[in-house]
Amino acid sequence: MTCAIVQARMASTRLPGKAMLKIGGIPVLEHVIKRVKSAEKVDMVILATTCNQEDEILTFFAHQMGIKDWIHPDVDDVLGRFYQAAAYYGADNVIRITGDCPFIDPFWIDKCADTLENYHVKDLIYVTNIYPTRLLPDGLDVEGFNFYTLQRANEEESDPYNREHVCHWMAEHALVAGLVESKTDLSHHRWTLDTAEDYEWFCEVAGHIKCRPPHPTTEELLELIETHPELERTEK
Repeated sequence: MTCAIVQARMASTRLPGKAMLKIGGIPVLEHVIKRVKSAEKVDMVILATTCNQEDEILTFFAHQMGIKDWIHPDVDDVLGRFYQAAAYYGADNVIRITGDCPFIDPFWIDKCADTLENYHVKDLIYVTNIYPTRLLPDGLDVEGFNFYTLQRANEEESDPYNREHVCHWMAEHALVAGLVESKTDLSHHRWTLDTAEDYEWFCEVAGHIKCRPPHPTTEELLELIETHPELERTEK
C-alpha cells in the first residue's frame, strides 16, 4: 500500500497558522489534500501533525475531508512522526508531502509511487524529483521511500536537525533515484508558502486564475506567468 503523508502544523515562525490560510476561498491544507487525493497511485492519505492544542483544528479538518491522521507528541521529531504513522497504517511505500505546497502536482506524486514499485521491500531507496539537481519550481517537491528505508532512518538517525527534516539520512545512505527528465530549468520559480510575501503571491494568483484543486495545474501556472510576467516570483 502506498501512503501519502502530509506533514503540517499551525506553528510557524515566519507565517503562523499558514495551513488554514485561504487561497481563493479554500484553506491551504484543503488545496494540498485534494491534490494529493487526486493522485491515482495513492491508496491512503494521512495527515501527520502534533498533539499541540493549536493543531486540533488540523485533525478535525482531516476528518472532515475523509483522510486519516496521526498525532505525535514531539513537535520537532518529524521523522518519528512519519515512522509511527506509516507503521500504524501498514504503509509499504510512503510519499512525503509538506503542507506548504498548495499547488503540489499529482503527476509527480504518481511518478514517485511508480518508481518505488520497481524496488524490493528490503532495498534502501529514496526517490525525489529534485535529484540530481532541482529543475522544478520550489513548491512541487516530492519525496518517497519504502517502509524499510523509513524504519532504518528512524532507528539510526540521531541528529535532531535531521530528524526534523526527515529525509537527510536517506539521501546519504540510500540509493537515490531522481525523477526529473526534463531539460527545461524551472527552478527559479517560487511556488511555496513560507512567508507573508509568499501568501500575498498566492492571493494574487487566485485573483487571475481559478484556484479549485486540481487547478491551477503546473501548465496553467506557467501560462499565467508568461501572460502576466509581474506574477513571476524567483527564489531568494
